[in-house]
Amino acid sequence: MATDDGAAGSFFSEAAPFRDPLRFPYLAPLRRAASSPILPWPLRKRAAKLCMTWSRKRLHRVRHIAVDHSRWCSASTPGDLGPIWQYWAQGADAAPPVVRACLRSVARHRGERELIVLDDRTVEDHTDLPGHVWDKRRRGLMSSQHFSNFVRLDLLARHGGTWLDATILLRQPVPPEIEGEDFYILRETGRHPRLVETWFIHARKGHPLVETVLCGLADYWKAHDGLHDYFMFPYHFEAALLLHRRLRREFLARPQVGADRPHELQ
Repeated sequence: MATDDGAAGSFFSEAAPFRDPLRFPYLAPLRRAASSPILPWPLRKRAAKLCMTWSRKRLHRVRHIAVDHSRWCSASTPGDLGPIWQYWAQGADAAPPVVRACLRSVARHRGERELIVLDDRTVEDHTDLPGHVWDKRRRGLMSSQHFSNFVRLDLLARHGGTWLDATILLRQPVPPEIEGEDFYILRETGRHPRLVETWFIHARKGHPLVETVLCGLADYWKAHDGLHDYFMFPYHFEAALLLHRRLRREFLARPQVGADRPHELQ
């Protein structure tokens, strides 16, 4: 995955309007019901699942599962800006040449930001993941890729900062416009039902959406020994945004940026 050259006006800037399932007018009553503080939980779940089905029918039954684990919502207030975070399970020295080149590109463009690259030997020094997550990782039930979903969320919730997958070739610094945001993530604007891309996430310490998704994902893995779909992680973002009105409003108030440009550069 490569970023574009230039200033903040490349793939980091707001894209042309796209058909956003979170804004479909005909689903507004269902969104209100799903995030209503006065409706009972079974009705809220039903409304959220109908919203998923009628917005994008593809994989809707799998996406429904994320709703079942997304009842809790964080009330935290975003805090400090943290480091740039990366992770490669086997360590940077053991990474393939293309990954090492990507890691070097981030180091070259980190500016004044602290950069911390973790591996399986050092990740426990910076995270406090639930015991069942470690257990399923050690038993081989959770791949390095899906373990890294917990790593990035926990790091951002505890410390704040900017997460970049180890396979991102960075060709410009992270713009100050993004560093100034409480939360920033790229949107999926195509036909796939996931709402967001998760290889680049910027969040202030204790951001409530990050904490909410982390809790939902942990609850999912407590109940299941594997994934129903590879993209269960972004489906938890969809569930959290449908079920929790404040999170959705704050999310939609941020720049909505599609991931089309970096995908074109792959």
